[in-house]
Amino acid sequence: MAISPSLSLAQSGIQTPPEPAVKNVQDVIRIIETLINYLFTGLILLATVMTLYAAYLYLTAGGSEENINKAKSVIIFAAVGVAVALLSRAVVFIVKSIL
Repeated sequence: MAISPSLSLAQSGIQTPPEPAVKNVQDVIRIIETLINYLFTGLILLATVMTLYAAYLYLTAGGSEENINKAKSVIIFAAVGVAVALLSRAVVFIVKSIL
């Protein structure tokens, strides 16, 4: 009974190998663009969470200079994250225009 699926597959004949995912330069660009789109979404989500965390730190600082400075630095890091995400989109646009 356990062998019957393999016996039925054995009668199907010779199977051709699957097509390669990358056939030309446009496929490579498409793969890179998809990867950058996922990274862009992740970076934007992370920057949003970091901004909310910074707001929480700022609101609960209670006048503590250390917590206020920490909140400011988290906001700066979130802004840098957004800038990196936008630059990743720009890189895709530049590469597409060159090729």
